[in-house]
Amino acid sequence: MVTTKQIGTLILIMESLKKKEMSISELQKKLGMKRSTLIYYLGIIEEKGWLSKEVQKNIQGSPTILKFKKKEYEVAGKDLLKKQNEEEQKMLNHPLTFEVLKLLKQDASLTSKELHGKTTDYFRKASHLNWLIQKGLIIQEFKITPEGERFLKENSTNTL
Repeated sequence: MVTTKQIGTLILIMESLKKKEMSISELQKKLGMKRSTLIYYLGIIEEKGWLSKEVQKNIQGSPTILKFKKKEYEVAGKDLLKKQNEEEQKMLNHPLTFEVLKLLKQDASLTSKELHGKTTDYFRKASHLNWLIQKGLIIQEFKITPEGERFLKENSTNTL
């Protein structure tokens, strides 16, 4: 079973392979991933039948070229994207999203230490905060971003 966190990484890998067949080391450099992590995800993708591996014996070092299986991915990939979009909407509409954004917007003069004290309870809900950071709605210095401001303004009817 693929977790919500893994979906984004799987999609990123597949989108890279859609554009160009490449070796594992090329893909690793392009994505900036550790090799063992990439191999793990490639195993999941290969298990689903979305890619095949072809060893290039005529090239020095015999690199393994990853080949994207477009037809197989198009069928299952739509479900993967749908699941990711559903999770994204669920997180955006979560009351904690608005609570954190409003807290950070309330008093811009608070120091990082004071904000950290106020957000300690939220750190217990770290996956949600990490998601907000990843989506660019907040930054790690405990400040709301312009995108976070826009989101809060556009969705101000969703209050606690």
